Amino acid sequence: MKYTKYVGLFAVLAALAVAVVVQKIFERGRVAVERRAKEQESVSVVTQDLSPEEIDMVLIYKGAEPDRRIELKKDEKGAWVIWNLLAMRARDNTVPEILKKFSGLKGMVRSASASLFSDFKIADTDGVHVVFADAGGGELAHVVMGEVLPRKDAYFVRRSDSEKVVSVERENLSGSLGLARPGNPLDDRFFRDNRLFLPEVRDVRRFEIVRPPEEACVFAKSDVWKLESPAGGGTAVSRKIDDYLEALSGLTILDIVDPQGPGYGLEPPQAAIKLDIPGADGVGTVEVQMGGPAEKESGRYVRVLPVGHVYKISRAAAGRLARRRADFLLPDVGNVTRFEIIFPPEEACVFVKSGTWRLEPPDGRAIIDSGKIEEHLGVILGILGCEAEDVSRDFRGGFPGGPRDFLYGLEPPRAAVKLTLQEDAPRVLEFQLGRSIEDEETFYVRVLPSRAIYRVSGDAALRLRAGRADFVRSRSQKK
Repeated sequence: MKYTKYVGLFAVLAALAVAVVVQKIFERGRVAVERRAKEQESVSVVTQDLSPEEIDMVLIYKGAEPDRRIELKKDEKGAWVIWNLLAMRARDNTVPEILKKFSGLKGMVRSASASLFSDFKIADTDGVHVVFADAGGGELAHVVMGEVLPRKDAYFVRRSDSEKVVSVERENLSGSLGLARPGNPLDDRFFRDNRLFLPEVRDVRRFEIVRPPEEACVFAKSDVWKLESPAGGGTAVSRKIDDYLEALSGLTILDIVDPQGPGYGLEPPQAAIKLDIPGADGVGTVEVQMGGPAEKESGRYVRVLPVGHVYKISRAAAGRLARRRADFLLPDVGNVTRFEIIFPPEEACVFVKSGTWRLEPPDGRAIIDSGKIEEHLGVILGILGCEAEDVSRDFRGGFPGGPRDFLYGLEPPRAAVKLTLQEDAPRVLEFQLGRSIEDEETFYVRVLPSRAIYRVSGDAALRLRAGRADFVRSRSQKK
C-alpha cells in the first residue's frame, strides 16, 4: 500500500510534465508561424519578371536632373539605340543586363513612410530612376534607387508609386547603369557602341573606293578578290583586302557630333568608301565619307550613310580607313622608274628608266639588259602578292622591332634593293633580305616602310642578291 501511493504520485507528475512539454511545442510552433507571417508581411516585391519581348524603351535619369536622361529604345529592326543621342547604336549587352538586374526585385521593407525618403535619398527628386515601358510609352515598371547604400551589393529601392523603401540583395545593380555608386553622375558613354562597323564588315564581298581626282574603283570577290572596275587596272592582292576588312572591324570612334554642325570638311567629302555589308535582311550598302581634321584634336571627321551620323575618329583610325586603289593591287612593273641596289655596298648601283633603263650616273660603255631588269622586278614585286606568306601576322602584339628582326636574320640584311614607283603619287619600297637563324633554307624579306615580313622562295631570295654584273655588260664583253 505504501508503494502504491508513490506510484500514483509519480504518474501524476509525469502526466503534468508531458502536458507542459506538449504545450511548449505547440507554443513554439505558433510563434514560428506568427514570425513567418510577419516576415512575409514585411517582404515587398518591387518588380516582377521583366520580359525583353514586352519592353521597348528604358529611361534612366537622376531625380535631381530629370532633363538629363538616357533614352534607350528599340529601332525598327529591334536593335537597341540611344534615342536621345542621335539614335546611336547601344552596346549589345547593355539593355539585357539592365533587365536581368532589375527583374524580380524584392526584399525587406525598411520604411513605409515618405517622410523618411530623405534618409535613403530616394525621393522623386533624388536617387536614380529607371523606367521600363512598352512601344506605346506605357510604364511597365518604374524603380527608384536610393543613393544611400546599406552595404556592399545591397540597395534601397522602391516603386515610384509606393512609399515602401525596400532593401534588396542584388550584385552590381547600379553597375548595370554604368554607376560604381548610385550617387555618381550618369554618363551616356557607358551605353555607347563605339564600333564604327559591326563584325559583319569582315564578310564584305564588294566595295568601292572614291578618292577624287582619282577614278573610282570597285573590288569584288568570288573565290579571290579582283579589281572589277576599271577593267584591266591591275591585279588585286586578296590578303591585303582581307587584312583591311579585318582592320575595319576593330575601328572605334572618339565621339558623335551634331550632323548639322559646320566645319567638318564633308561638303563635299574628301574621299569615301562604300561597302556592301551582308546582314539578316540581305546586303546593305554602308558609305563612310572622310572629312577634314577635327579641331583641337588629332583626329578626323567621318560621316556614315545611310544613318547620317558624323563621328570623330582618331588619326590612326583614319589612316586605316582611308585607302587608295594602289594599296590593294600588286604593283605594276611598268610603274617602277628607279631601281637601286643598296646592300651590300660593293654591289651598290642605281638604274633609272626613261623610255629604257640606264645607269645613273650614265656609263657610255655599259649595255643594260632592260628585259632582265623587268623580269627581275616582277619577281621582287611578286613578294607582295598572295603567293607570299606574311609571317608578321604570327607576331602581332608580340615582339615588335629588334627581337623579331633578329629571328629573321635581318640585322643586318644580307641584301637590299629600293624601288621607286610612279603611281597616283610617288611611292618608295625597300626590300631587305634575311635568312632564318634556325633553317638556312628559309628566307625572309622585310618591306619598308610597312615593316611587314614575308617568307619567300629561294628564287625571290636569289633575285634580291643580284648585283650590277647581272644586268650590265661592257661593250668589250659584247664583242
